[in-house]
Amino acid sequence: MLTPHAFLKKLCLLTTRVGLSVSALALVISTPAQAQLPALGYPSGSPIGVLGQSSSGNIAYEQGIANNGSTTNNLGFNSPGYLALDSAGHRLFVSDTQNNRVLVFLLNNDNTPQNLDADYVLGQPDFFSNTAPNPPNAASLNQPTALLYEPKSKKLFVADTGNHRVLRFDVAIITTGENADLVLGQPGFFSRNAPDPPTRTSMNAPQGLALRFAKQELLVADTGNNRILVYWPLCCLTDGMNAESPLGQGSFTTKTPGYSATKFDAPTGIVYDQDHDRIFVADTENHRVVIWHYNRFGIQAFYVLGQAGFGSTTSPNNLPNRGGSPSRRSLNTPKDLKYDPVRYRLFVVDSGNHRVVGYDVKLNHITSGQDASLLLGQSSYTESLSPSPPTASSLNTPTGLDLYYDTVTPRDLVYTIDKGNHRLLLHDLPQLTTSQLANTSNGVIVQGVAYNEALNVTGGGGQYTYTIASGILPPGITLTGNTLSGTPTDPGIFCFSLRVEDQYGLFNENEYYLHVKPSGTSSSTPFITTPYLPHVPIGFPYGINLSATGGTPPYRWSWSATDTNNPIPKNFVLNACSGRIESDLVINPPSAGIVQIRITVADLYNNSSSFDLSLLFKSPSGTVCVSVTTEIPDAIKGQPYKSFIYGTGCDIINFTAVD
Repeated sequence: MLTPHAFLKKLCLLTTRVGLSVSALALVISTPAQAQLPALGYPSGSPIGVLGQSSSGNIAYEQGIANNGSTTNNLGFNSPGYLALDSAGHRLFVSDTQNNRVLVFLLNNDNTPQNLDADYVLGQPDFFSNTAPNPPNAASLNQPTALLYEPKSKKLFVADTGNHRVLRFDVAIITTGENADLVLGQPGFFSRNAPDPPTRTSMNAPQGLALRFAKQELLVADTGNNRILVYWPLCCLTDGMNAESPLGQGSFTTKTPGYSATKFDAPTGIVYDQDHDRIFVADTENHRVVIWHYNRFGIQAFYVLGQAGFGSTTSPNNLPNRGGSPSRRSLNTPKDLKYDPVRYRLFVVDSGNHRVVGYDVKLNHITSGQDASLLLGQSSYTESLSPSPPTASSLNTPTGLDLYYDTVTPRDLVYTIDKGNHRLLLHDLPQLTTSQLANTSNGVIVQGVAYNEALNVTGGGGQYTYTIASGILPPGITLTGNTLSGTPTDPGIFCFSLRVEDQYGLFNENEYYLHVKPSGTSSSTPFITTPYLPHVPIGFPYGINLSATGGTPPYRWSWSATDTNNPIPKNFVLNACSGRIESDLVINPPSAGIVQIRITVADLYNNSSSFDLSLLFKSPSGTVCVSVTTEIPDAIKGQPYKSFIYGTGCDIINFTAVD
């Protein structure tokens, strides 16, 4: 932690390094927990920060030495392994593998580090010890790797790999050197056995952890036994308890590796996608990522990344880089992965290729063996360089990864463990912060009237490049740099995606529309003719095209929830141009079973009307129908009448009319 004196010392060094003027800074000296050094200390570029390598209080971007060139301390790492982010509590946990400990860093409100030195340590009594006692105890660690933070209980799970166990620490209030409160894989805290053959309660060098929130399950990659163990329920775990099932093996007493769709070879990283009830597994020695879906038939492997397909006896599909050199479609010893639920992207630590790659894993986009679409650590997909000494953006055998996305700050952070360079790199991806074009007029511009708007962007480094990723701009409008400008010549409603990319190849895309209104007027109003929305089938994709009549087509569509406490599920999308409502897969319906929505349609002249509809979620066939509507209003003889009757889990609702 920095004292005010140390803060001033680092600030003076900083002004020399990046050319800041002290007189130009509003300097506030606060308590160490509130110090904002990294806001000054991270120059623009990629990455925006480094932990584990420093010199005289400054970040050392071209240094990659164990323990920061000293003995074990609170500034350096020795072959760090994995990490876990507590985004709400603003803490970062890093497994410092060869120092047999976990370091804890306090973060700023935007989840960038407050300081270069760690604030707490687990697994050791202080920052200067690195022993791994044999037998172990409740406070010791031996080559820890994977970490998992559970925010509800404020517990930290640690894969204590060298002791063949998983420990759980209560980190609501951290104490350096504190005892774990749970052990799995061993009968108690003082044993470290890895029996062969394995058992229902044993582990062998575990290196992956994930939570399946939908069922409150803890998933453990039991790497040495080529399986993933499932523990349940999360609320009631006990020391040395039995696992529920061994994914990748036919029984608890086998550990045979394999390359088929149902087998693993040394699995490590695991991540769970709660929106679609699927897990992604870094199947390390098969040099692939396997994607398993839970459905009404159980769990099944559907897709594979890094290989052309699942292996067979005639085509194993388990060679590094598919038996060749690095490419957009290959992997070499993947170690960890994280899922971005906002943009449906999967980040994979491709350790043997010294890089991180990203994939678009939307259900309607994903295919086995597909290309990666994002790259960190290399200048091209065909390189696998690990220079020594390192550069600011190079990687050497990376192992761990975590993500943080926030639209308020705004931040789109990627934390990467650069194991071979004994450091942690922090990248801030560029992102377009313009939420809607022509915002003051709801995206409407006028035919024949000049339009000019600059796009706002944050994050990334160096020069930005802006491109049209999909769709078309209105005729007469062009994109030059970050500015959309011109005089629209043709009326219409135009949907498109814009991409911003920094000089390091990091990018993000946003979807927009521009509604070009004719210069004249019209009094005709469009009306929605879709009378109701079909039931939303839980466990399946959903899609419907809305319809309208009247006014002057084409139409522009928008929607909102009528109750802010019961919002539209985030994986439901309404296309502004086509009027199609889609969801790739419905897994977690709202608790009420129904969402009331207001659909608005606008015609070419921006005349509009709205109509209230309901998204009603239907349980799988065979479940009990639950009535939502308990009473309908009386009808008046001779007068038009309309009322809706709702239920969940129902295909048909029978009712009787009484005169």
